[in-house]
Amino acid sequence: MRHIRSSMHLFLARILSAIIGFVGVVYFSRVLGATVLGTYFMFFSVLGVLNILADMGLSIATVKRMSEQVDVGQYLSVSAILRLLAVVMLALIVLVVREPLESYIGAEVAVELIGVLVVMQLSELSISALRGGNRIVRSAYVEILRDAVKVISQIVLVLYSFEVFGLVWGLGVGFVVSAVAGFIWMDTSPKKPQLRHFGHMLRFSKYSFIHSFSGLVYEWFDLLVIGWLLSSYYVGVYGVCWAFSMVAMLLSEAIAISTFPSLSNLFSRRKEDEATSIVSDSLAYSSIISIPAFAGTLVLSEDILSILYGQEFSIGWQVLIILMLVRVVHSIQVIVVRVIEAADRPDIIFRISLIVMLLNIVADVVLIYFLGFIGAAIATLVSMSVFLMVGYHYMKNIVTVTVPIKNICYQIAGAGTMVVIIEMIQRSLQTTYMSDISILVIMILCGCLWYVAFLFTFDRRIRGAIYGFLHEEKANI
Repeated sequence: MRHIRSSMHLFLARILSAIIGFVGVVYFSRVLGATVLGTYFMFFSVLGVLNILADMGLSIATVKRMSEQVDVGQYLSVSAILRLLAVVMLALIVLVVREPLESYIGAEVAVELIGVLVVMQLSELSISALRGGNRIVRSAYVEILRDAVKVISQIVLVLYSFEVFGLVWGLGVGFVVSAVAGFIWMDTSPKKPQLRHFGHMLRFSKYSFIHSFSGLVYEWFDLLVIGWLLSSYYVGVYGVCWAFSMVAMLLSEAIAISTFPSLSNLFSRRKEDEATSIVSDSLAYSSIISIPAFAGTLVLSEDILSILYGQEFSIGWQVLIILMLVRVVHSIQVIVVRVIEAADRPDIIFRISLIVMLLNIVADVVLIYFLGFIGAAIATLVSMSVFLMVGYHYMKNIVTVTVPIKNICYQIAGAGTMVVIIEMIQRSLQTTYMSDISILVIMILCGCLWYVAFLFTFDRRIRGAIYGFLHEEKANI
């Protein structure tokens, strides 16, 4: 039950973070417009590339090794040392290619790029250490603090007309505060490592690095190619669609993060039978949000983009629908990946990621060239679907898996009837004098309430999990 409680805490924390980030993106899209916001997304895409290179798969490797509860201080030190070396090398490269890099981004931000990369790595090191020590709830608080400080700082700086620089500097402030908080709340102290600790860490990270990089391809290579073949305007629209679609991943990512340390510990002690129930629960809960989110965008995508972000963003309504379908696949895939990695088989994920990453790169260039920025969403959908099918095949060879078909059918049925409810409400409210945003909010809230009530009524597994969580929380008060 502990992994469910941790998942719920992290999920609630990420809902709050998502709301904070959502408010920020809506505000900036309206104040700055798609072009300026697109420049920031270009900066963030380059930062994402550098961060993956600096991380080298160390984040998940740190959680894996520390969760085994042996030499945790030594592994913390190894992670910090390797990150430091990588950041120094990347900083030198950024300075060498400064002019063409700044020209590509559209702003003179090379120094800021290095500075944000440093504090971003410190923040991720502290969060990985907290998760490795199974301090999932504390890591959730760090994430909330990071996002809240980031958006508040960005809004203040934008109000003072710093525009792109305000967004960049505010991002850095968020990472600084979260890094400090993470290290304060950490239970582990660094200890002098031996050579074998470096070997154990690198043996895992060298494989997980490619999976991390393939995740970057999904997320930011799309933006890089759109910026190359199209313009910053389309980058801004696609970036907004991508950011909004990530809401559907809140619960599945929380489950994957929370269960990983427990699964890792069980696999290291050869207790596969106990891991089976955790995997089954994770698969049952992972798509609870992504399925209704996709169903909702089928009827509301254009309204969401035009009303919340501005009319210039409505061109991306088809992209948003496809990306929401991507999240349905992704919400299950993220569980499969963490199960395989927890079993200390990052080599499997390495092979799948390498093939799928190359597939996505080629598909991105070809489909964006012929179809425009909607091609990026289609390429991501195809690539992630291939990853899920192959990964699920390997997972079945590691642990006995019972697919919760009944629970997934409940989710599909609830989402389908939810769409009907939304359509009925939309038609009844169109003749009123209410504002567009009021109508949109009412439709979304009514749809969510119906879906939750449907699952709570028919899905005994979900109902039991909620009762268990509330009972445990009451006992802890």
